[in-house]
Amino acid sequence: MNIKEFNNAIETLKDNLGKGLTACDIRMTGTGQSIAGFNTDTKLTAVLEQVTGYISKMLKDADLPGLQDYYLMDFDDDSLVIVLIMDKYQWSVLINKKEINLGFLLNVAIPDAHKALIKVLK
Repeated sequence: MNIKEFNNAIETLKDNLGKGLTACDIRMTGTGQSIAGFNTDTKLTAVLEQVTGYISKMLKDADLPGLQDYYLMDFDDDSLVIVLIMDKYQWSVLINKKEINLGFLLNVAIPDAHKALIKVLK
Protein backbone atom coordinates (compact mmCIF):
# COMPACT_ATOMS: atom_id res chain seq x y z
CA MET A 1 0.00 0.00 0.00
CA ASN A 2 1.47 3.30 -1.12
CA ILE A 3 0.13 6.20 0.97
CA LYS A 4 1.56 8.73 -1.51
CA GLU A 5 -0.69 7.30 -4.25
CA PHE A 6 -3.75 7.55 -1.98
CA ASN A 7 -2.81 11.18 -1.29
CA ASN A 8 -2.49 11.79 -5.05
CA ALA A 9 -6.05 10.49 -5.48
CA ILE A 10 -7.20 12.93 -2.79
CA GLU A 11 -5.42 15.78 -4.62
CA THR A 12 -7.39 14.88 -7.77
CA LEU A 13 -10.60 15.22 -5.77
CA LYS A 14 -9.45 18.50 -4.20
CA ASP A 15 -8.62 19.90 -7.65
CA ASN A 16 -12.09 18.99 -8.94
CA LEU A 17 -14.12 20.16 -5.93
CA GLY A 18 -12.12 23.14 -4.69
CA LYS A 19 -13.94 24.92 -1.85
CA GLY A 20 -16.78 22.39 -2.16
CA LEU A 21 -14.68 19.69 -0.49
CA THR A 22 -15.08 19.94 3.27
CA ALA A 23 -13.35 16.70 4.27
CA CYS A 24 -12.52 13.23 3.02
CA ASP A 25 -11.09 10.02 4.37
CA ILE A 26 -9.96 6.79 2.71
CA ARG A 27 -10.27 3.88 5.11
CA MET A 28 -10.17 0.12 5.23
CA THR A 29 -13.58 -1.56 5.19
CA GLY A 30 -14.31 -3.54 8.32
CA THR A 31 -11.72 -1.91 10.55
CA GLY A 32 -12.39 1.74 9.71
CA GLN A 33 -8.64 2.37 9.85
CA SER A 34 -7.85 5.64 8.09
CA ILE A 35 -5.21 5.44 5.37
CA ALA A 36 -5.26 8.98 3.99
CA GLY A 37 -7.46 12.02 4.26
CA PHE A 38 -8.07 15.72 4.07
CA ASN A 39 -9.49 17.62 7.04
CA THR A 40 -10.61 14.24 8.35
CA ASP A 41 -13.59 14.06 10.70
CA THR A 42 -12.93 10.90 12.75
CA LYS A 43 -16.44 10.84 14.20
CA LEU A 44 -18.02 10.97 10.74
CA THR A 45 -15.59 8.31 9.48
CA ALA A 46 -16.53 5.94 12.32
CA VAL A 47 -20.26 6.51 11.80
CA LEU A 48 -20.05 5.98 8.04
CA GLU A 49 -18.11 2.75 8.53
CA GLN A 50 -21.02 1.44 10.60
CA VAL A 51 -23.66 2.85 8.22
CA THR A 52 -22.07 1.14 5.21
CA GLY A 53 -21.95 -2.17 7.06
CA TYR A 54 -25.55 -1.79 8.21
CA ILE A 55 -26.87 -0.89 4.73
CA SER A 56 -24.95 -3.78 3.15
CA LYS A 57 -26.28 -6.26 5.71
CA MET A 58 -29.88 -5.02 5.43
CA LEU A 59 -29.81 -5.25 1.64
CA LYS A 60 -28.38 -8.75 1.78
CA ASP A 61 -30.87 -9.88 4.46
CA ALA A 62 -33.73 -8.52 2.34
CA ASP A 63 -32.40 -10.41 -0.68
CA LEU A 64 -31.90 -7.14 -2.57
CA PRO A 65 -28.98 -6.06 -4.77
CA GLY A 66 -25.99 -4.78 -2.84
CA LEU A 67 -24.20 -1.45 -2.95
CA GLN A 68 -22.04 -0.94 -6.00
CA ASP A 69 -19.67 2.01 -6.50
CA TYR A 70 -21.05 4.57 -4.03
CA TYR A 71 -23.97 5.87 -2.02
CA LEU A 72 -24.93 9.44 -1.19
CA MET A 73 -26.53 11.02 1.89
CA ASP A 74 -27.96 14.53 1.88
CA PHE A 75 -27.67 16.19 5.31
CA ASP A 76 -29.86 19.00 6.63
CA ASP A 77 -26.95 21.43 7.04
CA ASP A 78 -26.26 22.08 3.33
CA SER A 79 -23.73 19.27 3.15
CA LEU A 80 -23.77 15.84 1.65
CA VAL A 81 -21.55 12.84 1.91
CA ILE A 82 -20.66 10.36 -0.77
CA VAL A 83 -19.10 7.06 0.20
CA LEU A 84 -17.15 5.39 -2.60
CA ILE A 85 -16.86 1.64 -2.14
CA MET A 86 -13.94 -0.19 -3.70
CA ASP A 87 -12.61 -3.62 -2.84
CA LYS A 88 -11.44 -3.46 0.79
CA TYR A 89 -11.59 0.33 0.96
CA GLN A 90 -14.13 3.10 1.39
CA TRP A 91 -13.66 6.76 0.60
CA SER A 92 -15.94 9.18 2.43
CA VAL A 93 -16.28 12.61 0.85
CA LEU A 94 -18.02 15.43 2.75
CA ILE A 95 -19.18 18.24 0.47
CA ASN A 96 -20.59 21.73 0.97
CA LYS A 97 -23.60 21.82 -1.39
CA LYS A 98 -23.45 25.61 -1.66
CA GLU A 99 -20.01 25.39 -3.29
CA ILE A 100 -20.54 22.65 -5.88
CA ASN A 101 -22.89 21.83 -8.73
CA LEU A 102 -24.49 18.41 -8.19
CA GLY A 103 -24.27 17.54 -11.89
CA PHE A 104 -20.54 18.24 -11.92
CA LEU A 105 -20.11 16.26 -8.71
CA LEU A 106 -21.89 13.15 -10.00
CA ASN A 107 -20.69 13.28 -13.60
CA VAL A 108 -17.10 14.49 -13.25
CA ALA A 109 -15.68 14.66 -9.72
CA ILE A 110 -16.91 11.31 -8.39
CA PRO A 111 -16.06 9.32 -11.56
CA ASP A 112 -12.58 10.93 -11.56
CA ALA A 113 -12.12 10.06 -7.88
CA HIS A 114 -13.28 6.50 -8.51
CA LYS A 115 -10.82 6.13 -11.40
CA ALA A 116 -8.01 7.53 -9.24
CA LEU A 117 -8.81 5.02 -6.49
CA ILE A 118 -8.89 2.13 -8.99
CA LYS A 119 -5.46 3.24 -10.24
CA VAL A 120 -4.09 3.18 -6.68
CA LEU A 121 -5.45 -0.30 -6.03
CA LYS A 122 -4.00 -1.87 -9.19
